[in-house]
Amino acid sequence: MIRLKHVAAALLALSALNGCGNNGDSANPPAGGLQAAPGDGTVVVTWADDLNIDYWLFVSTDSKLTTENFSTLTDIRVIRSARSPYVLCGYPDGRTLYLAMNGRTGGGPGGPGTPTINSTLRAAGSAWTAGTAPATDFNGAGYAPITTCVAAGLPTGIFTAVGPNAAIATSPDGVTFTARVAPTGFTTDLNAVAAFTTNLNIPTNPGLKIIAVGAGGAAIVSTDSITWTVGVAFSAAAATLRSIAVNAGIFIAVGDGGVAQTTTDGVTWTARTSNTTANLQGIGCNGTACIAVGDNGTILRTIDSGATWTVQAITGTPALKRVAYGNFNNNVGSATTAVNTWVAVGDAGVVMYSTDNGVTWTATTVAGATNLVAISYLTRFIAIDGAGNSFASLDGQTWTAPVPTGLAGPRGMSSNSIGFVAVGTGGGTASSF
Repeated sequence: MIRLKHVAAALLALSALNGCGNNGDSANPPAGGLQAAPGDGTVVVTWADDLNIDYWLFVSTDSKLTTENFSTLTDIRVIRSARSPYVLCGYPDGRTLYLAMNGRTGGGPGGPGTPTINSTLRAAGSAWTAGTAPATDFNGAGYAPITTCVAAGLPTGIFTAVGPNAAIATSPDGVTFTARVAPTGFTTDLNAVAAFTTNLNIPTNPGLKIIAVGAGGAAIVSTDSITWTVGVAFSAAAATLRSIAVNAGIFIAVGDGGVAQTTTDGVTWTARTSNTTANLQGIGCNGTACIAVGDNGTILRTIDSGATWTVQAITGTPALKRVAYGNFNNNVGSATTAVNTWVAVGDAGVVMYSTDNGVTWTATTVAGATNLVAISYLTRFIAIDGAGNSFASLDGQTWTAPVPTGLAGPRGMSSNSIGFVAVGTGGGTASSF
């Protein structure tokens, strides 16, 4: 793959396209031309691939692009020896890409080109599709990444949904979920799940650690999302754990009565002093800080992965249910990419946002929202209310009109690097990629 930004470099590439003295031949373009499927930050380009032909894919933001005039363009990317499907990763949402292709054999000159097509990248969360899952209630969802977006494919990983009576279901695509068997004799209600990947982009050995928590301080653990073991058994004397997040390999769980505890393996836990007795409903981490939220507008902050906490109680604020961090506003026309914003959501459509890594907070509301039950971030914030409507925001302050998810009773949401997956009652799942 080569990237050309100046005419001189493009002219050099043109000489290469003309064969550079090789004895190869030009080849016909792929039958049927190119097809493109846009997503959030990605475009998947496909064609009728012939492995005997060396295809070159041309990519530009200039609508004048053809395989013959590419050397005259100042924004041109030439991808040699492309194979279908080819994934273009990391482009801004809202940007239109123009695509064309030609082929050759034996290092020969490029043959006739395909017609130029275009594809406009779009942010996830604008439309939702129902998934399939076991007919059980789900309380929360998490995602374990295995690979990131690369030319050979979109990101891979495992979505996990958990719920009452030790319900567990997993999915590689966020659309079709398969029921998993809880550890023998374990029937505890599960409320939340989080995952850590030790060896990202090593799919043969990702080093996964997935931990789900729930009633009575219970925790179960998996390294593949299929086989689960008991980390901590249910105890009537222990507080219910409502949420869990991971920061630099340390899992932090919070719950009723202000309980906060940490672990690296889901088996041995360390109780932490949270400095509150409020029920804590949600937690999120961004690598430098973790924020927990709960009843009566309670917000907690830690900068040492849960070892110590500072507390803020926002007077007059209803219960806060979930919290998420965003810092990649990769949308065309946005003034700032690094938004560095925390957003907490809760009852009556309330939103609390912070632009100084959780030190100070400002309140707002989402117009038309009922109790907000979930929030996540990709290139913009997506929040979901109890009526099953989703709302989008680039900055956590201004929110779009509602978009229905199709879920009758949403409970939780997770995201990978290309989309969102929401889960709820009755086995309801919905995705937006």
